[in-house]
Amino acid sequence: MRASPMSYLPLMILVGALTSTHACAQQAAAGIDCTKAQRNVEKEICASPELMRLDAEVAIAFSVAWKKLDQPARAALSARQREFIAIRNVGNVPGTSI
Repeated sequence: MRASPMSYLPLMILVGALTSTHACAQQAAAGIDCTKAQRNVEKEICASPELMRLDAEVAIAFSVAWKKLDQPARAALSARQREFIAIRNVGNVPGTSI
């Protein structure tokens, strides 16, 4: 059973809050490795400076959150990330064109 896209709202709020408080770390972060991009969605992200910036911000927020969480919460965050990427990869994210 696939999670509702709205179930990602708390994660996205957390990502946004953490990203805004740790913006100075952006230059040290990396999201998608564009040299390994294979899926169309990955190639589209790599082709867009704005999407690359947003991907880096999410990567930073994930890293910051990961460091602050205990093991059960890390497992839950990782599971949500895998679910989000799976949905993103099939183009089933409402309100997006990729």
